[in-house]
Amino acid sequence: MAEPRADLWGGVCISAGTGILSFLVTWYLIPQLSHLFLSANLAGKDLNKRNNDYRVPEGIGVVAGAIYLVCVFCMIPFYVLHSKETVSETTALSLYLSALLSICCMILLGFADDVLNLRWRHKILLPTIASLPILMVYYVTYGNTYIVLPFPLPNILSFSVFDLGILYYVYMGMLQDHRQLFSHAQTVVLCSAM
Repeated sequence: MAEPRADLWGGVCISAGTGILSFLVTWYLIPQLSHLFLSANLAGKDLNKRNNDYRVPEGIGVVAGAIYLVCVFCMIPFYVLHSKETVSETTALSLYLSALLSICCMILLGFADDVLNLRWRHKILLPTIASLPILMVYYVTYGNTYIVLPFPLPNILSFSVFDLGILYYVYMGMLQDHRQLFSHAQTVVLCSAM
């Protein structure tokens, strides 16, 4: 019983150490690299200041995203070796790398939005495209598209599990778009409640 607990604390310590290290590297690099973004004219005005002459580097979030990806890349051996007990190494690695590919796509989307000022019709489709690696790996490894029906429906329909098939992947792709909208709506509701 003590062995899994020690393994859990080891993982927590490794994750916390990696998080603190990535914070310190990001904290150091952003001021060092901001002049590169300003010299490339990737800058905007700080709208929260009375004096709008101060230029803020846009797209600097790509630095934090790159540091995050490097740290997560370094965590691959720990994740694969730890999940060896539950799934095969190949399955664990493919799931992990598909999530990293989706994160890379979203970092690219954020940078492209800062640089190109994308329209909302383009921004709303790109999270769906970014979710494709995860959905395709899920299709190849598990492929389970069944849903369990809520309480009153099994008695009425005489079955409790329903296979959505391809509609499952369409729904999950659409959910990526609406998740972003719901998070903005929740922020507005939370701020209005305060």
